[in-house]
Amino acid sequence: NQNKVRKLIIEQKLASNFIFIELTARGYEVVKSSANWIMLNLENDVDIVFELLLEQKIEVFRPTNVLLSGWLRISTPNMKKMKYLLFFFDKIMKELQNPKL
Repeated sequence: NQNKVRKLIIEQKLASNFIFIELTARGYEVVKSSANWIMLNLENDVDIVFELLLEQKIEVFRPTNVLLSGWLRISTPNMKKMKYLLFFFDKIMKELQNPKL
C-alpha cells in the first residue's frame, strides 16, 4: 500500500532529523544520509559506546574502513527508537565523562 510506505518514509525522515538535531546540539559531529541512518563521530569512545548501545538492542553498526574509525552508523527507523537511543546515549556519555571511582 502506497500510503503505508509514504507514512513509514515520513516517520523515518522525522526520526532522522530529530536525532541529527539532538546530537548536533550536544556538540557531536553527525552526517545525515538520504537512507535510514546517520553517521556519528565518537572518536575514542566509539568502541565502548557501540557495545553499550548494542546491549540495549539499539541498531548500530561499526564501520570497518580505517577512514571511518571513530564513527558509528545508527539506524533511524522511527521516533520511538530515536528517543530510546537518545536516553541511553546521554546516560552512557554522562557516565564516560564522570566515571565512578
